[in-house]
Amino acid sequence: METAKLLADTDHRSPTLRSSTKEERREGSSPLYGLNGKEMEIVRYLSGGLKYKEITQRMHFSESTIKNYVSIIYSKLNVDNRTQAVNRVQGLL
Repeated sequence: METAKLLADTDHRSPTLRSSTKEERREGSSPLYGLNGKEMEIVRYLSGGLKYKEITQRMHFSESTIKNYVSIIYSKLNVDNRTQAVNRVQGLL
């Protein structure tokens, strides 16, 4: 159910710096590309070179959930891989 909600809530607009809404601030999302707190946490782990399995252990999610998050992150950032994602949000880490 959580994955379905994430997919439904994904903002597919072009990735631009935008002001966060009151709801996003309440839910802890970043104004940059609409990444929420969990997504930013995953980007930090990716930037540290962690593999999906290591991220699952730290966040207590299944590997498929982490892969879903990463797919959503790539979509929001308009990138194709880990390196591009990390480079895109470098200033926030």
